[in-house]
Amino acid sequence: MDESAIISHIIKSTDILPKPIIIGPGDDLGMIVSNGMKLLAGVDQVIEGRHVKIGEEPEKIGYKAMARSLSDVAAMAARPLGSLATAAIPGSWDQDKTIRLCDALRETAYRFEAPLFGGDIAVLAADQEHLVVTVTVLAEPPSSGRLVTTRRGAVEGDGIYMTGMLGGTIDDDGGGDHLEFTPRIKQALELSSILEERLHSMIDLSDGLGVDLKSIAQLSELSAVIDANSLPIRDDVTIEQAIQSGEEYELLFSATGDVPDHVLDLPITRIGTFITDHAIGSIMLENDGPVRDISNLGWQHRTGGQ
Repeated sequence: MDESAIISHIIKSTDILPKPIIIGPGDDLGMIVSNGMKLLAGVDQVIEGRHVKIGEEPEKIGYKAMARSLSDVAAMAARPLGSLATAAIPGSWDQDKTIRLCDALRETAYRFEAPLFGGDIAVLAADQEHLVVTVTVLAEPPSSGRLVTTRRGAVEGDGIYMTGMLGGTIDDDGGGDHLEFTPRIKQALELSSILEERLHSMIDLSDGLGVDLKSIAQLSELSAVIDANSLPIRDDVTIEQAIQSGEEYELLFSATGDVPDHVLDLPITRIGTFITDHAIGSIMLENDGPVRDISNLGWQHRTGGQ
């Protein structure tokens, strides 16, 4: 199954939407306008054995499930309003374990100012042992009056930037920073405030640098060139591993003009430029060897031995 092909089909088949919906499929969040209020909404899920290892602590699963959806709020430089969650609980779980999961969802939501105000719990059949947690987030545009930052706004000549570091977020056993990352909501709002209209596009790094940058390039009808030597890579991580690393949840954005090298103590690195020299969606990596297209290099979930 080709997930990107399915998503492309969904985007194309919902190209025309009723007037109240002003941002549809293809971005981190959708947007609808009602009585003059712009409301953003998004949904994501965590599947045991896919996004977290089988048998992971419920507190870590609950945290990641909520933080993962909140990272989509950060990707559009929006402000969280609230959240909803559902959980399909394995039949082998007891009440204590389920409560620990629910408490983690609630506490994480409050921590990031997206209070959990509803949802649903169901118990799976005895032979269905993989937990599924789904979180919906609601958000609003920043108070500055800026609409939101989408994936579609990059222009030729934009610098390509990212916060933080690349690589090593998930280890071979399914552990790592992907269980305790911080959604970059405050940093995104600060960037929006500093750069204003010069912040053209943004996404959160979850599927890998090549794949996520391709999303911006395709929707903005551009290609991009990346300088491999500029990538902020963690120790003991190769360039190839860094490009394919997923579940980073850092901000990947394009802007014009001066961009600060830090935002709220989080480092910002320029890694490339949007261009029109190659086919739309191409992400060309300049390294010591031949230039190559990395647009299809991304993270393949294999947590839990899959």
